Amino acid sequence: EHASDEAILEALQKVVTPVRLEDEKLPKIPRQTLMEYGLIAGNGAKARREKLGNLLRIGYTNSKQLEKRLGMFRITPEELAQAMEQVLLEESER
Repeated sequence: EHASDEAILEALQKVVTPVRLEDEKLPKIPRQTLMEYGLIAGNGAKARREKLGNLLRIGYTNSKQLEKRLGMFRITPEELAQAMEQVLLEESER
């Protein structure tokens, strides 16, 4: 009740409504792409998924749920690529 108008508008702009995958034909991000980004299996995959989930505001997922969650929240391949650039940049800075 004490939030400023700006804070409320900013929060509303970040709202993402999930969809049922059966209801819509959404472009699917191939599993191979997720493997190439190092999100499935291998060293650091879990940490990358955690960072990605935070950046895209979809929450943490295990590797099996990642594809589904990306579709549910209508994440485009372009949005994934932008987020992964940031994830990989942060990783290389460590």
